[in-house]
Amino acid sequence: MEDVLNAPGLEAIRRKMADFMVTLPNHIAYSFQLPYDCKGQECLDKICDILGIIESDYFGLKFTERQTGWKIWLNNRQEVRHQITSRPPYQLTLWVKYYTDINLILQPTTLDAFFMTVKRQIKEGSLFLQDAQKGTIGAFIAQAELGDISEVGTSGGSGTETQTQYGYPEYFPEWNVGIVKNIADEHKKLRGMPSIEAKRHLLRHASDLFRFGLEMTKVMISDGQRAMIGIGGGAIHVFDIQWNYIKRIPYNHLTTVLYGIDNFTVQFKTRNQQQEIVEQRMKFIVPTTAIAKSLFRATTENQTFFLHPTVNDDVRNHAHMPSMAKCKRLFKQLLKLNIKVEPRYYFDVARTKHEAYTYAWQRLHQVNQEEMNNSARTEAPPPPSTANNITGDSDVYSPSTVPTSCTSSSGMQAKSKLNLFWGLSQSSCDLAKELLPDSQLAESSSEEFLSAFVVGKGEQEGSRRRRKGRWKGRDRQRRRS
Repeated sequence: MEDVLNAPGLEAIRRKMADFMVTLPNHIAYSFQLPYDCKGQECLDKICDILGIIESDYFGLKFTERQTGWKIWLNNRQEVRHQITSRPPYQLTLWVKYYTDINLILQPTTLDAFFMTVKRQIKEGSLFLQDAQKGTIGAFIAQAELGDISEVGTSGGSGTETQTQYGYPEYFPEWNVGIVKNIADEHKKLRGMPSIEAKRHLLRHASDLFRFGLEMTKVMISDGQRAMIGIGGGAIHVFDIQWNYIKRIPYNHLTTVLYGIDNFTVQFKTRNQQQEIVEQRMKFIVPTTAIAKSLFRATTENQTFFLHPTVNDDVRNHAHMPSMAKCKRLFKQLLKLNIKVEPRYYFDVARTKHEAYTYAWQRLHQVNQEEMNNSARTEAPPPPSTANNITGDSDVYSPSTVPTSCTSSSGMQAKSKLNLFWGLSQSSCDLAKELLPDSQLAESSSEEFLSAFVVGKGEQEGSRRRRKGRWKGRDRQRRRS
């Protein structure tokens, strides 16, 4: 009875379910149910399965903190209910977390998600574009979404008529007739380009834009100066409020990263005026501890993903035990209760950039092999009938009636089984034939030799049993007498 109650199926039924709603960058939302105590990785895997994305290492889920309104990355190694204070349904948003090289993207679905993210950033003004760049960027977006240009606006028409004729939606925060005409002129040059190629060209051009792949946060430097800090790519970027560079700190120059109640501190190596390598420290003041912790986490995870060959144990096992979890662990030890106690991990980076690419390539290769095997099974002709393949009452296939392809596989299996049964391999049969004085057996094939050996073995076994039976009969007669 206890085994029935602890069955895996009943355990899944007993788990309380919670509603989730994940919104994509193009504002399309998907809703589904997951166990109430599920972790962030289960939610990410679910939405990636819906979208058909295998390269899930590049993406993450964000939620809005209730107190500050700050959007924070969901930790995939922690339970969702411990991170989001609001009640279900949990509202999440799918974003690109690690902007890897465009050439490393393997799936079209992954490329679509990158395209949606970059397009929304351009629309919201997160990426800075010059006026000369807007025509090219807008043309690639139009070619990817609308295809070849169909209508050409008249030079004498009004601005509204020109925009209506071309049918372009507003791709940029600043939108006017001049931008529409520039997009149309560039769009004509892209006639015949496939949608997927247009998306790749857009991402390549967007990777050169200012603030591409950076997660910006408003901070204050220790001297009271207001600034913006951007984390992403291969370095930490510090700007003033006019977007002038203050400092760029590459990840390979970092030595220490710390966070406190209302501050975030980085220590790095740099060169002074005498070109000597010295250590410098920069301290940033932030509004809340959650923002300081998110900066600390983003710096460590980006450094691990882009710079390291693999995720080391210090990053993977960095965790703390909450006070409630400590009490549960104490009761579990004293009362021997079945209580699940897990630490709270700081980081959820599972693979580095090269490991993520290798893993995705292997998964795609495995999926392709499975699809090829399934198609081969469905398209293969039916096997030949038993009446045509079996001779008499024996279990040996006749080479005269079986096709060549079938004989090569079935015959080899029969040989290997027979040789393994008697402990003789093909080379052992050849060696035995050379040592036997019988010329007929020496000139016979391996199959004939094995059959003769089996017959001889059977005759020896029968004679031995008969002799043993006669001796037993004589013993019985002696006892009676």
